[in-house]
Amino acid sequence: IYYIYQLLGKKWALFWVTLWTLTNLIFWKANFMGLLPASSFTNDDGQLYSALSLIFMLPLGFWLYSIHRKAFDHLREINHKQRLESSHLLHVISHDLRSPLQIIQSYAQLLQEDSGEKKKEFLNNISKSVQRMADLINQVRDYEQLIFSQKSIPLEPVDLIKVIEENIATKQLHFSSKAIRVTLDFKEPSYTVLANRGALWEHVLCNIIANSFKFTHAKGLIEISAYQEKDKVILKIRDYGVGMPKELTTNAFEFSKKPSRPGTAGEKGSGLGLPIAKMFSDKMGILFDLKSWNEEEPTEKPGTQITLTFDAIKV
Repeated sequence: IYYIYQLLGKKWALFWVTLWTLTNLIFWKANFMGLLPASSFTNDDGQLYSALSLIFMLPLGFWLYSIHRKAFDHLREINHKQRLESSHLLHVISHDLRSPLQIIQSYAQLLQEDSGEKKKEFLNNISKSVQRMADLINQVRDYEQLIFSQKSIPLEPVDLIKVIEENIATKQLHFSSKAIRVTLDFKEPSYTVLANRGALWEHVLCNIIANSFKFTHAKGLIEISAYQEKDKVILKIRDYGVGMPKELTTNAFEFSKKPSRPGTAGEKGSGLGLPIAKMFSDKMGILFDLKSWNEEEPTEKPGTQITLTFDAIKV
């Protein structure tokens, strides 16, 4: 009954307990009322029945135990992996954000003493960055709780183009430091997709675009395009940077591998950008496809292309 409960659930366990109990009661009552012939179940028959039951039930018990044990070990391994990934993710992101937060806050305090118009603009951008970093930490913590509670990320209608344009606008100074040009090519004025706006902004687009910036040469190009096919919206982010070797693309989404490389201008990273983007895309039901070409593959210009496929929503 224990293994039936573990394998088939509470209802089936209750059913077999009830059936077994009723069967015993019926035979006991029938024997008590003299409805069964006296010779139908002798002591020798009882011993034989007990021996046959033991021979039958022992292999069945071991078989059920092995199935239950394998299922339990598999679930324990998955749970252990999820806990390691989420704890590692929270630790690394919190550690990486601590230093820039302190720097930004220090500069913000210094700039508050100046009344220049340009510095006010910088102060406003710095304040927004601080708030976004704080939101990012909170979202990662929320996501860890989602993993442990086995809940899904809440989805909502999101204006994809607006999120992309706002994301690019906050990175203009960043792109200008390497004179990188970003082109936007949208076939329609707007696309409404099913996603979580905060997770899409912070964890998916920010990491993909930051990765493209990191591995694009100075005065390089990043192309962002989107179009709709039936009930799907396809977003492509293509850079013409150094590309990725094949051995890195196979482990690009593994947290334990952390295939981190310095960028074209010596930028450092944790190697968690793509794993985070892929993880949150999967959680939101967004298809994530990675293609990359390096200088050893002359069939295509070097660089990386990431394709995201969303469920479209009719407005």
